Amino acid sequence: TVRRFLEIHGETLEKVVFAVSELEEATYQKLLPLYFPRSLEEEVRSLPYLPADIGNAEGEPVVPERQIRITEKPGVPD
Repeated sequence: TVRRFLEIHGETLEKVVFAVSELEEATYQKLLPLYFPRSLEEEVRSLPYLPADIGNAEGEPVVPERQIRITEKPGVPD
């Protein structure tokens, strides 16, 4: 989500800070190069490990059963 957001709106931000606990730090250290590669070599090495579905254009997860459905006249039969 953060990477997709930055691809679209990154020029408006100066920095992004991830606040993680000691327990989470190892996971972030392992996964950050996948989404934020520091070199072309790191990016190429990471591509096979990225999930195929990484959300919508903004990088947000899409869960169909959680989407809001708005009808023109709620409660009125068609």
